[in-house]
Amino acid sequence: MRPIHGAALAAAVCAALCALRTHEVRAGTVLRLGLSDLAERADTAFEGRVVQARVLEPFAGRIETEYTILEQAVHVGGACAVRVVRFPGGVLPDGRGLAIAGMPSLAPGEDVLLFLSRESAQGLRMPVGLAQGALRVLTLPDGAKRLVGSSAGLRFASAAATAVPDGPGVDYVAGLAEIAAGVAARGTEARR
Repeated sequence: MRPIHGAALAAAVCAALCALRTHEVRAGTVLRLGLSDLAERADTAFEGRVVQARVLEPFAGRIETEYTILEQAVHVGGACAVRVVRFPGGVLPDGRGLAIAGMPSLAPGEDVLLFLSRESAQGLRMPVGLAQGALRVLTLPDGAKRLVGSSAGLRFASAAATAVPDGPGVDYVAGLAEIAAGVAARGTEARR
């Protein structure tokens, strides 16, 4: 069996991507995850305020969005006062872009709770479960908080009874309890 050379592999990938460019991307298929599932699967999970979002093209054809987030609380992983995370995709000022079905978009000024994968060799992270891994933390007029998700762009392969519903979301305190259960399960898995 002959090994595939880098140039041949790159040509095949480019051909596949060009074929995909002619079709609209509508949905990414993922497992529906609850907060405890997200906490169990995340390399890092933290809350913070998005202070900057900028779309970059580190080299031709690779488009990514870099978010600067002031960290407010950590649920999984180590603490860091200011986090810079990069997601694949985004739209450059000249209109060129890369759309990934189900990838969340964060806006400066938003308070978010992110469940992220391990950083790739290229420095990119993925939200666990795509958009499910990026929740808005909303503060209501009475001071109560809610975790609000979005399943826009997602098609689910299964249903979890504890998934964060679109629209009203879940009570923040109840959500933190579910996250704590997922973090505790991580410790159980590590001991096995």
